[in-house]
Amino acid sequence: MGSPELPRWTRDTASIRHYAAILQSRRWLGLLAGSLVALFFLSTSSWQPGPATSPRQIITQGWRKVHDSAGSKENQFDGLRNFRKEEGCNFTSLDIHHPFAPACTDRSSLLDAMSGGGRLGWDAPYWTRGCDMQWFTIDEVCDILSRYDHIYLIGDDMLRHLGQALHVFMRGDLWDGGRATWREGTDDNDCHCHNVFDKPACIWWSAVNTVPLLQNAPMSVQCKQRPALVSWDAMLNYPLNVDLLKGVVKNIENKADPNGRDAFIVGHGLWNDLNVETTMSWLEQIENEMALQMPAYFEDSLANNSFPRLFISPSAQGESNTDTLSSSENNLQLMRHTREVSGRVKSRGFEHLALYNMSVQASSPDGTHTSYENNLLKAMFVLNWLNMLEPPDRSAPPVVPTTSVSSPVETLKPEDLAEEPMAKQHSADSLIIQTIAADRTGKAHASSKATSVPAAGETNSPPPSLQSSAASKTRPGSHPIDQLILEAEDYHNELMSKRTHGIHDAAQAYRQRRGRHPPPRFDRFVKWCEERDVVMVEDYFDQIYGDLAPFWAVEPRVIRDFPKSWMNVLSIRNGEMRRWEDEPPNIANWMDFWGTGLQALPLEDLPDVDIAFNGEDEPKMFVPYEEIQEAIAKAEKRRLKHPVDDHLPSIQEYVELEPLPLKRPPVKERDGYEWAEFPEDKPLWDAGRAVCPPHSKARKANGNDDFSKTPHFPHAHNLTYMHEGFVSNWSAAKSSCDNPHLRGLHGTWIGMLSSNPENPKPAQKAIISDLVPMLSGCKIHDINAEILVPPAMQWPSDADSSDFTFNFKEDQRIPWEKKKDLVMWRGSASGGVNDADNWTRFQRHRFLSMLNGTLVSQHEATQASGNPIPSHVPGGHPALPWNFPLPQVDVYDLATMQATSPSAALESWINSRVDAAFIHLRCFPPPSWFHGNGQDCPYNGEYYTVKPVVKSTEAYKYKYQPDLDGASYSGRYRSILQDSSLPIKATIYDEWHDSRLVPWKHFVPMDNTYMDWYGIMEYFLGYAPSTSMSTKNNDPKSIGEEVTVVGDDAEARAGHDEVAKKIAMDGSEWTRTALRNEDMLAYVYRLILEIARLGDERRDEMGFAADLK
Repeated sequence: MGSPELPRWTRDTASIRHYAAILQSRRWLGLLAGSLVALFFLSTSSWQPGPATSPRQIITQGWRKVHDSAGSKENQFDGLRNFRKEEGCNFTSLDIHHPFAPACTDRSSLLDAMSGGGRLGWDAPYWTRGCDMQWFTIDEVCDILSRYDHIYLIGDDMLRHLGQALHVFMRGDLWDGGRATWREGTDDNDCHCHNVFDKPACIWWSAVNTVPLLQNAPMSVQCKQRPALVSWDAMLNYPLNVDLLKGVVKNIENKADPNGRDAFIVGHGLWNDLNVETTMSWLEQIENEMALQMPAYFEDSLANNSFPRLFISPSAQGESNTDTLSSSENNLQLMRHTREVSGRVKSRGFEHLALYNMSVQASSPDGTHTSYENNLLKAMFVLNWLNMLEPPDRSAPPVVPTTSVSSPVETLKPEDLAEEPMAKQHSADSLIIQTIAADRTGKAHASSKATSVPAAGETNSPPPSLQSSAASKTRPGSHPIDQLILEAEDYHNELMSKRTHGIHDAAQAYRQRRGRHPPPRFDRFVKWCEERDVVMVEDYFDQIYGDLAPFWAVEPRVIRDFPKSWMNVLSIRNGEMRRWEDEPPNIANWMDFWGTGLQALPLEDLPDVDIAFNGEDEPKMFVPYEEIQEAIAKAEKRRLKHPVDDHLPSIQEYVELEPLPLKRPPVKERDGYEWAEFPEDKPLWDAGRAVCPPHSKARKANGNDDFSKTPHFPHAHNLTYMHEGFVSNWSAAKSSCDNPHLRGLHGTWIGMLSSNPENPKPAQKAIISDLVPMLSGCKIHDINAEILVPPAMQWPSDADSSDFTFNFKEDQRIPWEKKKDLVMWRGSASGGVNDADNWTRFQRHRFLSMLNGTLVSQHEATQASGNPIPSHVPGGHPALPWNFPLPQVDVYDLATMQATSPSAALESWINSRVDAAFIHLRCFPPPSWFHGNGQDCPYNGEYYTVKPVVKSTEAYKYKYQPDLDGASYSGRYRSILQDSSLPIKATIYDEWHDSRLVPWKHFVPMDNTYMDWYGIMEYFLGYAPSTSMSTKNNDPKSIGEEVTVVGDDAEARAGHDEVAKKIAMDGSEWTRTALRNEDMLAYVYRLILEIARLGDERRDEMGFAADLK
């Protein structure tokens, strides 16, 4: 997410990016850039000095002294004044950092402030943003470091320099603090001060490890108590040398004490060409080795407190950089890398520090590394982070201030700004990276309370408030959803600024994002797309390349041969398509839809290829994590052997495949794959968690739950993908690996239908554990290895009139103002095989319970009366299902919970706003499975009303349409988007369009527990007391009747109808722009080009490069 309050000038990111790209590579324009943008800022913002410091804030002696002297020209305090200095090495802390008030009071705002600051000119002192860091004295540095046993630095020279700078502070010596003074040699006369950081010849003299320092020069260390042992290990390009990595981790394990406290700081990027996937694979390889050798360090109790983790992104590139790209091109790539990596490392339990702003208007000795002064600033950043970490109970308290922490610290007054009118402003280059510490795609938003380390998923005790890592607590007077919508708007605009036009731009964008040349015939693909107004943003095809990444390690022969053995296949030969299928196992023959829809492709321009389709709704491929990661590592190693900068493809055309036979052999006579040995009665969760990383929470959670027990729902504060109770990280919210509570709250994991008539092992689940190229309409996020394709029911077909398609027609559109201001949902009780013991765990049953005001009221009244919640459900007196979370009052400030009788208010409010029911209970064993009226179910029929099917044209008359998973993904989602009703979406499944739909811009994301449902409902629909449209379980005949409800007397709250309308309209318009049939065809067109290349023995030498000649 972004900063707490995004000024108006951050909206036009495209023009600012263009302007800054021109400036940032020209050193002599640095001062002009800072001045112009400072004036721009002053003309468009209304920044005011911050409030006095909070009593919880830790204020150190060093910061206090610096602050007190900040406004005085005569008595400025130099935080380095007691350090050893020599001629040419006598700078001050005020040359490096400009102090101001207020100081940051929590780690989230601190990291944002340090990452997002700026300078008022070239090499001017650095201003943090919004709140200030602290400049510690030597004694305070020693106090902070004494709280830790070890500080492990893993990465490249960026981390080496950090280690040197930390030793400068330990030793209080600017001249030789970063130098291994005990080493012998004759060529060391120049290896002091700046040179020991900057000159390659001085690397030998780098003091990067504390142990030899204490052994050989203990008197140079100024600390009165033993500081943390700092050590640096060089870990460069991916894949890492396995033996070297094992040795490093083994060394860490030997030193580490689970009862101690170690900090783990890593940095990566430049050694792998700023490739995001490579960076994450690099980090994952390190963490996996640590998880194997040091599993205790991934336990929540330790990770939260005893093993804090920080990821540092690289500094900006300077004018002396020798890469073939200009510094501005490198820096644009670095911005994207920083932003994307930020969210993804946070989802893995890391906090994130970005160095782009700190370095972009500063000198660099070689165009790659930052200066000595900025390495000291970087070390002070890290010390501030270490100081903010909550100490374990056994440790010393944080640095003690010289004045009472409860006494206010003087803040800058408006008149103080007269002498320096540019205070708190940013350079032009800094402006374009306002989102640098944020991941506004929803790929990851770690959260934390003040002075605590965030952890993925659940934590032991909820903090008083949850803050998105990308934004501090929602500002007073606004709602957290307001902030999420604002940031979604910015992110969508940022993506659209990347739109390309023409083959040259499209091919260059491909090479930059994929690290290889486009496939042959890419020019034909681009021309076809532009003729149909396809929005060409390379990011929108990310799903394809994430899906195909491991297949670059699969032999081309396997890519070609697997479809020959599969039962549902489309083949293309010489511009003609043929469909192969066995007896369709699905009640709807999806191959009819795919075959008909894909006939609209330009078949004459497509290569020969065979592609296999999963004809079922449910995904099948559960390939173990280790196998996937090994394949990705091999694929990446292969890619790095053919860099696009110095390797042109020698083959720019596809091979012709053998002619198709007239008839395929029977299923039993085909070879090519094996069904996994996975017993039908074994929990599917065990196959799923084997796909998760070794250190993930899912790996530790077995699937042998008793589903008849009362389900457990996590607290919203404990879910790091939530921002004050609402989903801010859509990707993390869908992750079963990060959220093992889903194994007992989603029908996929409890009772997925996985039978398959082709499977010759009837007692086995129909899953595949080998890496084979199979296309599917959906897959479980983070789990399945299928290659996504637009699902069959989204394609236009002759069967459009059937019950299995959801194709919206423009003449069905209803204006927003004419829609009913109600929630509408109809569907069957699907989601898997539910029975008397497990039905309370299924998502659709849970949601329908939450939409029944009478049932919710009964649960609320029972709990409020102090009656115990039963251990098995349904249970209690009266017997209730207890299958949903009641409102969490410390998270969601709902009006109904302020009423005299919350239970009465909830019942009235819900029933007045909802029209929802099952159309079929799908009971097991099946007295009515697809038979009768579906109302007969002995174990849950008393809790649910079954109503007739509502046609799509009728459903479009309602404004609010929740969309839930059923047996797998929801087929109606795209039609809801097209219609311009507001989709409220919860899912654990990925679909082809996920890279191009932005949560809170095009739809409303909802957590899979549905705990946020009532908060979403009140925000959009509002609340009015003592009025109900129905008290008879949503009887449509009584809708509109006004009745007074005793106890429903809370203060009314207005809804946000205009906001709902905007999201609905934006989603509808975007669907008509980027999710059309033409866009689905474009997606499949590119996918076919890539699969055909993967199946060619010459694939490493194949590609499109005509634009480079």
